[in-house]
Amino acid sequence: MSTVLVTDGELAGSLAAIRALTAAGHETWVSAVAGSGPTYGSCSRYAAGVVCTPDPSVEPAAYATHVTAAARRIGADVVMPGSEPAMLALAAPPEDAGGALIAVPPAGVVARALDKELLAPAAASAGLDVPPTAVVATGDTRTAPPISMPAVAKPTRSELIAADGHLHRFGVTVVDTRSELEGAIAGLPGGRALVQPYVPGDLYAISGVAWNGRLTCAVHQSAQRIWPPRSGIIAHAVTVGPVAWLDTAVARFLHEFEWSGIFQLQFIRRGGRLLLIDFNPRLYASLALAVAAGANLPAIWVEHVLGGSIAPVEYQPGVAYRSEEHDMRALALALRQGRFRVVAGAVTPRRKRVNAVVALRDPLPVRASIHKLRRKLKRG
Repeated sequence: MSTVLVTDGELAGSLAAIRALTAAGHETWVSAVAGSGPTYGSCSRYAAGVVCTPDPSVEPAAYATHVTAAARRIGADVVMPGSEPAMLALAAPPEDAGGALIAVPPAGVVARALDKELLAPAAASAGLDVPPTAVVATGDTRTAPPISMPAVAKPTRSELIAADGHLHRFGVTVVDTRSELEGAIAGLPGGRALVQPYVPGDLYAISGVAWNGRLTCAVHQSAQRIWPPRSGIIAHAVTVGPVAWLDTAVARFLHEFEWSGIFQLQFIRRGGRLLLIDFNPRLYASLALAVAAGANLPAIWVEHVLGGSIAPVEYQPGVAYRSEEHDMRALALALRQGRFRVVAGAVTPRRKRVNAVVALRDPLPVRASIHKLRRKLKRG
């Protein structure tokens, strides 16, 4: 049995990793930002213990020092970052981690993988299609090549340094007019965005583990609902069978980045065509689905880091996943729109479905959901 420290207990992806690693026989600890209150990871019965750290978005150097010190103290064999700020902070830790292996590639590899401007050329080299993409700066929207509306404005990285000098997460914005596009770009640090035409379709994702740029395993999933409606994350999804040519192309894409770790690639599926829209090289929100389908991605990644051998992985199609918070909103919208079949299908019992947070054998992380809701209500 190995001891693993999973960071970012505030995130659903980290909760899924904690549950999966403990189920695989590892002693799993979790870190959480000091003063953040109850988190998914700190409330989980699958966590052997909790360590408090500074916020990696605000104090990356202090964060790395605290995490490596905690790894020494608890005798961790592996430290698994759960977020992009944690990855950036730990890609070059300032001091020895007491023998613990930091499960993150070198800083240069991380920086390239997080750079959204590199997604299109890497996809082209791998044989994957992407929507037409242009880099547009503030003030250039009227002189740029024609941009069809509606359009999508994306930050060049998911986490950008804002005016306060700290990393902040910036999402995708769907715009319907030129003025909305100008406002979306101006609202991003640096005033630059990747702009693509908005392509309606279904969200399709491939998740897995890579090692030194080689694909170890892949799990395919199709989203039935997302939230928010036009630019949201997966609210409900089901695993589907693998597609051989697509796995081959994904393997080439990962080789372009020399990626090692857990990942998720997201596509828009329109008709028979798949368009790559995002690369998440980290623990991702719907990680619990791959684990429930039989592909314990966190345990596979730890096995790689520790130098073990990886047996071929087969996963089960037809397993469902629900993000409780987001799916409730998506279903409420469907109900208001009169799409009663969607709502009826959602409440129909399924043979196997996993939730992002709620679990009969691990009920206490719901406390963190309640805490988050209270904070939102106070702010709102």
